[in-house]
Parts: sequence; C-alpha cells; structure tokens
Amino acid sequence: MKLNLVGGAYSLDNIEIDCQTCINWYAQAPENGGGQSALIPTAGLVKKHTLNGAIKGMQRLSNNYVLVVSGTSVYRIQGTNSSLIGTVGASTHVTIADNGIVAVIATGSKLYKVDLNTWAISQVTAEGFTGCQYIQFIDGRFVFAVPDTGKYSWFGLYNLEFDALNYATAEGSPDNIVRLAVVGSEMWALGEHSTEVYYNTGNTDLPFRRVGGAFVSVGCDAPQTVAKMGRSLVFIAKTEAGGRQICMTQGYQAQRISTHAIEQALTDANVKLATAFPYQQSGHGFYVLNLPDINRTFVFDVMTALWHERAHASSTGALTRYRGQHHAYDGTDNLIGDYENGNIYALKEDVFTDDGFPVYRERTLPYFPSEKKNVSYMRLELEMSVNASLTQHSIDMSWSDDYARTWSTPMPQLLGAEGMDLKRVVWRRLGIGRQRTYKFTTTANSRCALINGYLEVQGSDR
Repeated sequence: MKLNLVGGAYSLDNIEIDCQTCINWYAQAPENGGGQSALIPTAGLVKKHTLNGAIKGMQRLSNNYVLVVSGTSVYRIQGTNSSLIGTVGASTHVTIADNGIVAVIATGSKLYKVDLNTWAISQVTAEGFTGCQYIQFIDGRFVFAVPDTGKYSWFGLYNLEFDALNYATAEGSPDNIVRLAVVGSEMWALGEHSTEVYYNTGNTDLPFRRVGGAFVSVGCDAPQTVAKMGRSLVFIAKTEAGGRQICMTQGYQAQRISTHAIEQALTDANVKLATAFPYQQSGHGFYVLNLPDINRTFVFDVMTALWHERAHASSTGALTRYRGQHHAYDGTDNLIGDYENGNIYALKEDVFTDDGFPVYRERTLPYFPSEKKNVSYMRLELEMSVNASLTQHSIDMSWSDDYARTWSTPMPQLLGAEGMDLKRVVWRRLGIGRQRTYKFTTTANSRCALINGYLEVQGSDR
C-alpha cells in the first residue's frame, strides 16, 4: 500500500493524535492536476556578503540598491559589492522605506534619512516627533503608527516635514495601532484587537479616510510578523476573545492559515519576539516565521497551503532556528540576513548546505492504520529522485511503535550508484507492531527528493 509520504509538519503535544514532522523539505504538487507530488529539499545558503554585525533590517530601494543595517552600521549593496555609508543608533530591529529621493530607517526612538544621491545619513528631528519603529511609504508620504496610541501620523508630501497635528485616530476600536502596512494603494492600520483600512483622499490636511465597511475584528500584537504577500497580509492574529492564530487577509477578511500544531507552538512562544519575512522562489510564496525563544522556524507555502519547518544544524549537530531573519531581493538572488552575525546569504536551490554546514532533513509520516491489530511489516520501499554520484550519501529510516516516544536504531541505505537519478531503497523484515510510524532523515549534500513510499504488511496472530 502507498504511504502518506508527501505532507507537512503537524506534530501536536498530544502525539497520540499526530506526530508528523517535515524539516527542510517542502511539498511540490503538479499544477495541472496530473503528474507526481514530492517533497523537495529546501534551498541552501551561500554566503554573498559579510558585514559588521547581526542583520537588523534590509530593503531593496527604488534605485535597485539594497539598504542593510548590520549592527549599527548601514551598508548599500548592489550585486556582489557592499559599501559602508554610515551608522545609526543601536536597535534590535529596524524598518526601511524610500520615496525615490531619500530612504528612511526607523529604529524605534529615532528616524534617520539617507540621501539617495549622496548617500549621506542624518537624523530626522522635528518638534513633537518622538520616533517610530515601523514606517511605510504610500502615495508620496511616509506614514507610521504613533507608539502606544491609537493614532497614526504622516510626513509632508515627498519630504520629511513634520507637523505634530498631522495625525488621525483609528475610529472603529479604541485599541492601540501597532503597525501600518501598505497593500496596493491602501493603508492597513493593525491594532491589538482590530484592523482598519484607509485610502488616500488627496486632502492636504487629512489625506487618509477609512474605507467604508473595511473593519476587521482581528488584530495583531506581534508587529514584526506582519508580511505582505501579493495583495494579502500575513501575521500572528489576535482577537478580544483571546488565543492566537496566523491569518492571511483575503479582501477585507482575515482567513486562518495556521494549524492546531502551529497554534500550540505560538502558545509556547513569546510572540512579542517573533519575526517573519516573505519571499518567492520557483513559483512558491513562502512566509517564514521565526519564534526565537523556543528556537524554531515554521514556513507556510502559499502554493500548497502546507507548513514545514526550517532548522539549522550547528557544529555540534543540535538543531536550532533558521539562520535567516530578514530578506531582500537584489534583482538576482533572494538575500537572507543572519540574525546572529553580519552574514548575508543567497538562497540557492542547487546548493544543499547552509554556508557549508550539512542540512538535516526529516520527514515523520502519519501513523499507519492497523486497527490496533498486530501486523508484520515485511517490506518498506522509498522512491526518490537523487543526483548522480551519491555513493557516499545515505538516508536513514527508523520506526516507532509507541506513538513516537521512542525510536528504533536508524537503518541507513545508500542513495545509489553513479549515474542514477530515480532511486528505490528498500528495507525488509521490520518486525511486528500495531501502531507504527516511520521516520526518514538525511544530511546528504545533494538533491534528495522524496516521491513515493510503499509498505507491504501481513496479518499476525501475535
């Protein structure tokens, strides 16, 4: 019988219900309805730039440079070249926006501008301006949420002139606005428990007005998780009823995309520390969610609507969160900024290490249904697509008969002789059990896609 090989990560605290894992593999399904689904290895990391400190923010500008804050240093990047242009006040996280004339860097307590002609950096000061953490550009103006209030404010048209009276208050709910986001020509004001949408009226004194009926009774208290994907926003959502989910907006509605397993992880984590970024590669749109305090990274694939995990194997072999915390596209590569050092990596689908470190990949299958009767597991076959010359690489299989609490000794199989591409590996005489699940792991430094799995069983009287 065919196994449920292709799937996502869905491991509950109550592992008797489900214990599926999918680490550093993601599902690929044929778009025409035919063909064959598979688990594809996630792209590897190739170091492209080494800067001065942990990457705190990066943004592709309208002039096609990428602006990066690394530690307290600010760099401009184009292609393989990086240039130090100045420094900004220390912060754990920054946001960047530009209007084609200047770029701005918001650090929380301060705002800096970067002249895109001279690349000179200076601090923005004005009477009544107390700083901002998140800044956006829409219709000629920089806009931001006034910290710890239900207000949003704006600068002058294509300039950084500020008037303390240039503000408006969210109308539908009295909760604080935690972040503004721009989707198309609309400005979304995300509060702690609700969200409102505004459009540009063209009025100089009050340039934004709420879209009639565009009130969403879902908010966000994890502002670093807000990410734009096409015409949608994705973020950790919260309502007055309590509890947290990950939602994606569809029109003026918020649709739940998280699973119970992901929501359990959100309960364990401090979502105030959570960060997220989106990127697109090979037709897949990925939402990468980092939960630093529990050291895990979950990724949603918009194409398949499945979650998987990303993890980094340290020099000791321990699994930690994904290295990437920020993203920008430089016109050639998806650039990933490291949360711990000044490395900026290019995501490469034909590379299978993280900057030289082996990538650990794991897939734990759903429980095999045996109706609580002992069966003999005679033969397990795995069909894979691999690169040639993999004679030194292997894949391990292990099983559990006690709801994934303990596992058998891993049983390795080599991934083929030189010149092979489609590979079948087989394990035989796998004992007797009645509530079994199988796990496959590999650190092969090569393409290793899982396509099909088959299991042969026989009834047992024991």
